[in-house]
Amino acid sequence: MAKHYGRGIAAVNYPTGMNLGGDPTQALIFCQPTGGFSVKLASTDLGQGLKTVIAQIAAETLGVPFDSVIVDTGDTDSAPHCMGTFASRATHRVGNAVIMAANEARKALLDVAAEDMDAAPEDLVLESG
Repeated sequence: MAKHYGRGIAAVNYPTGMNLGGDPTQALIFCQPTGGFSVKLASTDLGQGLKTVIAQIAAETLGVPFDSVIVDTGDTDSAPHCMGTFASRATHRVGNAVIMAANEARKALLDVAAEDMDAAPEDLVLESG
């Protein structure tokens, strides 16, 4: 049988990072009975420090101490959607999802507290202590 040689080019656009195809990532934040918060992600810490940076982002956005935030990763059965932990996307994409979730959690927390205290949410602050 004769051998045939040729040349070719292959290209693929896999939807990651900054692209027109989108790169959806979500995060859930729960307030614990102990007063702390847990962040639930489908992303996994592969040794790049994801759990630490996500806890820092959540704590800063919520206005609570770093050690009051626990990050739960990798349970794709109960965690929200994430395209995965690869390339350099975790801090940027997952971090922004955590900021959005923390802002929603903060607003919900202040709304409940305001109703309980018969005050306006904008008159309340979250601070350590």
